[in-house]
Amino acid sequence: MAKSDIKLNIEINNYEELSAKAEKLINLIKEAKQLSDELKDSINGIDFLNLS
Repeated sequence: MAKSDIKLNIEINNYEELSAKAEKLINLIKEAKQLSDELKDSINGIDFLNLS
């Protein structure tokens, strides 16, 4: 295997690893947004109960 082939394989592996990490990060952000929305809804519900 030529030196350039090894370098290309390393770059492809790094790209795939980075893509997987980016996908995990995106999913965590989506989950955090969902939890934030749920918390906001809960707080609004509590405020509504306190106003009643």
